[in-house]
Amino acid sequence: MDVSRLDGVRASLEASRFEVVEVLVDGEVSERAFAAKVLSALGLWDRPEAPWALFSDRLWDFCSDDGEPLVVLFPNFDRWLSSDLSRAFKCMYGVVSVFDSIASDVEIPSRRVEYVFFADWKNYSHGV
Repeated sequence: MDVSRLDGVRASLEASRFEVVEVLVDGEVSERAFAAKVLSALGLWDRPEAPWALFSDRLWDFCSDDGEPLVVLFPNFDRWLSSDLSRAFKCMYGVVSVFDSIASDVEIPSRRVEYVFFADWKNYSHGV
C-alpha cells in the first residue's frame, strides 16, 4: 500500500477498534533481527535477534489467545527492498506464511491479526 496513505489507514483502523503496531525496518537487517523487531512490536520479545522457529512459536501463542484484533504495519518497506531485495522478500514471505498457517488452523480460537506493507511504490524501481 502507498506510504502516503499511512496516517489515514492508521486512523481508520483505530476507529474500527483494531490495535495498530508498527515495525520499522530500514537498511540491511538480518532475518533474525527482523523476526525480533516484529516480536518486540507485539511485546513478545526483548532481544535483538530471534530465530524463525521462536518467531513462529511466539506468534502461534499470541494468536491463540483471546484479544483485540491487531494490524501490524510495515512502513517504508520500499527502503528495505532497495537495500536488500532478497532478504526483504524472504522476511515478508516468512511473516505471511506464519500468519496464514495460524489463521488456517480451525482448531484454535484465533485473534485476528492482519499485516500491511507500505511503500512509496511510485518512486520505487529495482533493476527494471
